[in-house]
Amino acid sequence: MDPKKFIEPKEIEIDGAKFVISRIPAVQAQQIYGAIMRESKEDGDVAMTYLSEETSLGLLSYAAYVTGSEGDDAWTPLEDPNQINFACPKIEVLIKLEAAMIRYNFGFLFDGTLQEVLGVLRDVTQDTSEQP
Repeated sequence: MDPKKFIEPKEIEIDGAKFVISRIPAVQAQQIYGAIMRESKEDGDVAMTYLSEETSLGLLSYAAYVTGSEGDDAWTPLEDPNQINFACPKIEVLIKLEAAMIRYNFGFLFDGTLQEVLGVLRDVTQDTSEQP
């Protein structure tokens, strides 16, 4: 993805490396969220530390590695495994980057608002079932 199209870009630093993460567009986020939930259901919470390659690539396609000097930054989108491997020379960096993306895009899993999201589904279901 072209970093110019990032939604609400946010710069983060992980082990001395700079990254820019983006909000994921709704339809793509729903697909990635579903994959993360399937993987965590199968392998538990620890699955978030070893996402499948497909899920990881989808998630990280909305992130970029920042290079250059202060004020002259260049963003390299993380669109393929080679770019990700260059930006994340250690597995710990990759896991921290994925975790930052998950928290930034699916914060309701961590901030206590998951019940509110589920409540919206209940409310919509009740509203439609009450109609003649």
